[in-house]
Amino acid sequence: MLKSKDISVVMQGPVMHEGVDAFPFPLTHTALRKVRALLPDAQIILSTWEGENTSYLDSADEVVLNPDPGAQRGAPEMIPNNVNRQIVSTLGGLNKATRPHTLKIRSDIVLQSLDFVRYFESGLRQAISEFAIFRSRIVANNFSSRNPLIRSPAAYTFHPSDHVHFGFTEDLLKLWDIPLQPQEEAAWFDHHPRPITLRLHETSRLAPEQYLFLSALARNGHRIELVDFADSRPMVVEQSESYLEGNFIFVPDRRFAIHFAKYHNFHHDKFEYLRRNSLVPPHRLRRFEIAKSHVIALGRLLTSSLH
Repeated sequence: MLKSKDISVVMQGPVMHEGVDAFPFPLTHTALRKVRALLPDAQIILSTWEGENTSYLDSADEVVLNPDPGAQRGAPEMIPNNVNRQIVSTLGGLNKATRPHTLKIRSDIVLQSLDFVRYFESGLRQAISEFAIFRSRIVANNFSSRNPLIRSPAAYTFHPSDHVHFGFTEDLLKLWDIPLQPQEEAAWFDHHPRPITLRLHETSRLAPEQYLFLSALARNGHRIELVDFADSRPMVVEQSESYLEGNFIFVPDRRFAIHFAKYHNFHHDKFEYLRRNSLVPPHRLRRFEIAKSHVIALGRLLTSSLH
């Protein structure tokens, strides 16, 4: 097994000064200390924004204060798109990484184990795919890693999770050293028709995860053209499967293992069937989701009949 002295950790994002459920102390402080406990000899880099209070964060070896590129959005009422913030903070940390392997993790995620190393080492024994752009497959959590083979309009292609990545440092640099998203791309649906009734409060042509991976592919000689985030033509699905399987190992969050309070909740659990390498068979999850919607509808009907 890899030794912690061979690993850099890039924790990226804003400093979270409040605690959450199981971790009542400042979340980023807790996350850094947990990484230090699990990887005592690792190089730990916190990559955040200029002006952040980092004075009490004593577990990081180095703090990188990046200029904040700001969020992008189309119309004012739309959800801001933070993909450029992800790129800047992640790349700022990766450029300081000196060890051969790097774990990239968000500043609001608490690492729970080192099981991801075992998955990475298993990937070293796999054959290199003709679709690979990396030296070895990057290990990613599966929370937002969509499975386009599932018959759902939300099962987007080229959509690997961007929360946690582990692999060779040179490979993470290949993934994250990409151009920032142009404003024209970010405000695409202010001026173009939407393909489906999803992402109605977002205006970017691609989901952030798609922009990340497709930009990395293009920068490394594999340009793929998607019409937009919902492009699910058979040829695109086939390409997506080849490139995702050739470049990533997707691990369920609970096996990675991470604690991600923002998204590990009942609401998001019902979308488990969309994820790659789901722990639960899709047909069981879909039956549960349908049954739950029927119960909610019945409850609303009964409530309205009482008034």
